[in-house]
Amino acid sequence: MRVTYQLTQKDFYEALIANRNRRFMGKWGPRFLIAVALLMLGMGQLRPESRTGTDILVPIGLIAFWAFAFWGAVWWTARKQFTEQPAVRGQRTAILDGAGVRTHWEGGTSDAEWKTYIGYLEAKHQFLTKRCLDADQLAEVRSLLSEHLPVISK
Repeated sequence: MRVTYQLTQKDFYEALIANRNRRFMGKWGPRFLIAVALLMLGMGQLRPESRTGTDILVPIGLIAFWAFAFWGAVWWTARKQFTEQPAVRGQRTAILDGAGVRTHWEGGTSDAEWKTYIGYLEAKHQFLTKRCLDADQLAEVRSLLSEHLPVISK
């Protein structure tokens, strides 16, 4: 099966999100900590002895930093990886068959046998950028991957 595609920054972002969300604590841990911090902040500010609005700035700043670290860092990392690797830009062609995956792009080629991969993870928009596959191709890729690789569980 031959697939021609072009990677985008959004592909990198979605792949990083899929990798982070495959583990329960990776997905829900930071959200839980932010919720607990907001709850503690709210409870602390409702006390009658709380004095001024400036007392709340440091905890709000820490919560904002943690939220950025959780949501913004993924976007920043994807952007950095995409912009600093000129080899990922341009059209690519992947050939998936019983032997493995052959990839060709402007800068070179790559041949990898199936035993090179530890498994595959399918997310909402990702494995080999689903946007470039029609329904028949998607079914064929799923069949080929499940034949040769285990599914990485979420």
